[in-house]
Amino acid sequence: MVPGTLPVPPLCITLQWSRRDGHTINLPWSLLVKGNTILLGPGQKVQGRCRPLQVNHLWLSSKAGTPLHTTQHLLLETPYITNLSTLMAEALNRLVTVFNKQRHYLFTWAIETVILPVVVTDPLDDPFEDAEL
Repeated sequence: MVPGTLPVPPLCITLQWSRRDGHTINLPWSLLVKGNTILLGPGQKVQGRCRPLQVNHLWLSSKAGTPLHTTQHLLLETPYITNLSTLMAEALNRLVTVFNKQRHYLFTWAIETVILPVVVTDPLDDPFEDAEL
């Protein structure tokens, strides 16, 4: 299949042309793994650290020339793992919002006034045992 022949993907999914088992396929970036060969076009954003497989370009002049072609690069890391690690490291560094304060207050109030009295009371003690009819 020739790159660029598929319909335009939704903007929420980042697709990357990749070589697997001798075939060129279009994968979501979250399915890329370390060691994949990806095809990068000029100006294309890279999802993770990679290195070119063929280094034969000199970037010395700013003269007009022929358009650049797609080049093969080897992924040095799994992009999904890197993003997940970053998210987990920054998870507790978020700012406290009004919503979070109110949520904390509501759960604290619910535990103190509803759940705790039910748990602390003795289930064998019948409060109506001594009541006279």
